[in-house]
Amino acid sequence: MSELPSVLVFAVVGILALGAIWGFVEWARNNKQPQISYEVRVVAIDGRSGGQWSNHNGRYAVNINPSFRIKYMHIQSGEVKEIVVPSSKFVGRERVGNSGILTMQGTRYISFWECDEEDNDE
Repeated sequence: MSELPSVLVFAVVGILALGAIWGFVEWARNNKQPQISYEVRVVAIDGRSGGQWSNHNGRYAVNINPSFRIKYMHIQSGEVKEIVVPSSKFVGRERVGNSGILTMQGTRYISFWECDEEDNDE
C-alpha cells in the first residue's frame, strides 16, 4: 500500500516528461520547415476548444491554451485539412466561406490574410 503513492508520482512525472519531450520534438520539426503559403477557402470553424470555465463537483477549472479548429480547402487541389489555431492568433478574419492566403510552417499556423473582391481588382 505504501508503494502506491510513489508509483502514481512516477507515472504522473513520466507522463509530463513525455508531453514535454513530444512538444519539443514538434517545435524543433516545425522550425526546420519553410514557411509555405496556400490559397485556401475556410469551410468550417469548430468553436473554442479549451479556454472556458468548467465546473466539476463544485471545483472550477480553466484551460490556459484555448484554440479553434479550422477546416480549410486548398483552392487548387480541393484537398480539405484541419488545423488548430491558438486563440492568441485567431483575429476573426477566419470566417466560413472566406478565401485567403494561409501561411504555415510545418504544422504551425502562422497567419491567414483574407482576399476579397477589392484586393483582386488592384
